[in-house]
Amino acid sequence: MFWEEAQRFVGDGGCADIVPDAPQILQLWLDTLCELRARDFGALARRLDWVLKLQILQRARQQRPGLNWSSAELKHLDFMYASLEDGLYWNLEKCGLVNTLVTNEEIEHFRNEPPENTRAWTRAMLLRLAEPSQIERVDC
Repeated sequence: MFWEEAQRFVGDGGCADIVPDAPQILQLWLDTLCELRARDFGALARRLDWVLKLQILQRARQQRPGLNWSSAELKHLDFMYASLEDGLYWNLEKCGLVNTLVTNEEIEHFRNEPPENTRAWTRAMLLRLAEPSQIERVDC
């Protein structure tokens, strides 16, 4: 239902000059919905983080049948997957097992130059004008 409404919105020009590649985004969304409906989790693991993590945890349970969902080993594996510095996800991405939508170069560019007309741009400009000693935290 949401996808159909989004398709109408894009078709009526609601994203014109605002969301680059909106039709391609809608197609990716539709493909994902179809694979979810078909329960094709093998195809979805490259695209959806939660499916990839679930497969890793299920594989660990298959290899060690004594593990259950509340096992400390599974919880540790869950944390290792999500670690921002050296997490399992990053290793899977480096091995080409994860689909990415943007390049590392694009990420680095936008870390320093956020897109205009976004909250990120507003935050960056305010932080650039502020004295570091005046900033306690930034929300939003």
